[in-house]
Amino acid sequence: MSRSAIAVELTQRGLASLAEPPRVQPSQRSGFPTVRIGRTVTAAEIADFLDED
Repeated sequence: MSRSAIAVELTQRGLASLAEPPRVQPSQRSGFPTVRIGRTVTAAEIADFLDED
């Protein structure tokens, strides 16, 4: 599985678990669109996801 596919899967899982839809806002640093989901995805969560395959 590619890194981008992993990022997509984790993003979809996180967004599906939210009670409210996320807001897309431009980054103050780069100007690129960002989505705040209320928490940080941890390295342990990524490792658990990778172990599922």
